[in-house]
Amino acid sequence: MTRLSTVLKQAPEHMLEPGDFQDTLQGILIRVVRNLPGAPFPGWSTAESRRSVAERLLPLLPEMPEFAQGAFQAEMPELGFNDRQRLLLLNLISPCLSARQEGCHLLISRKRDTLAMVNEEEHLVVHHFLRKAGKHGADGRLPDLPKAVDELCKHIDILTTYAWDATGNRFLTSLPAECGSGVQLFALLHLPALNFANMTGQVTKAVEQLHLNISPYYADGHDDTGNRFMLYTVPGPDEMPGEMAAHFSGVVRRLAERELGVRQRLLREPGQRIHDRIGRTYGMLLHARRLSVKEMRDAFSMLRLATVLGVIEWECGAEAFIRTLNRLGLELAAASATAEDEEAAPRALADGCRAFLQSTPHTFNTPNH
Repeated sequence: MTRLSTVLKQAPEHMLEPGDFQDTLQGILIRVVRNLPGAPFPGWSTAESRRSVAERLLPLLPEMPEFAQGAFQAEMPELGFNDRQRLLLLNLISPCLSARQEGCHLLISRKRDTLAMVNEEEHLVVHHFLRKAGKHGADGRLPDLPKAVDELCKHIDILTTYAWDATGNRFLTSLPAECGSGVQLFALLHLPALNFANMTGQVTKAVEQLHLNISPYYADGHDDTGNRFMLYTVPGPDEMPGEMAAHFSGVVRRLAERELGVRQRLLREPGQRIHDRIGRTYGMLLHARRLSVKEMRDAFSMLRLATVLGVIEWECGAEAFIRTLNRLGLELAAASATAEDEEAAPRALADGCRAFLQSTPHTFNTPNH
């Protein structure tokens, strides 16, 4: 069995890679939920009923191909506060499961790209991260999401019989309005230019008209930081997974293209606003003696933007730098979240950022206008 230390040793690939679209699309998550017939939903359950659900599901889950190479498995009471905080920072568990106790279980694949939560909001919740979600071929298409969704659902649905609603053609969920395919899609987007240009409000309204939602990525008390956003589908009774995935892919691509267009417009502005922001951010990281997690995430976002725009060139190369920066951000945030000395945490963040910049060779490209 995989150890938790192995799972926590490195973040999932989708959280480290720059992705494609010049670091706008970082990854795609497929969420599938199912419930067992004849058992109360977790929100209305007892410890005994949760144990009964777990006893029915846990022997079946290792049969999924996603867990074929082994998995970490634990009941939530076995995980301490620091472990849960680390798992939350890596988005390997939901806040709901983090608060759960007896009868609630977690499985994480050895590759950290698939996890199963038993007795979260539903009896079974499976998350699958598309590790290469940002890669596309010469025709510029996103991955074949309909195929990926279909394969994951088949692997789940072959395990056992699940609960259906009264119509007999929709999977039953704890929220009646969400009865349907039980599938939801999420895309992690890095949109610093749109945020810098104060266009996120426009984006939110446009996305809502397309029957999708978008919100800040982080859910750890530091929301609206790092210019990372989660675009996601709204579950409902009428959605067909294939059509939903195709529509979702199109919106993701249009958002990424919009972000790239705004980046180029900012570069051409005569006032050098974006260069000024990058320079100020760099100076803060290089000289600050105290940093909050919010300040660090915002600053790292601007460094990533400066890298893909060519404003700062790193000797190690753009992709290697962004991977290293993403990993450092996760490590520093985790250390801050679990620090016993609240006064020491901001100083440690500043020290870590300053040391990183000083030890990573790079050059600035000064604009001509």
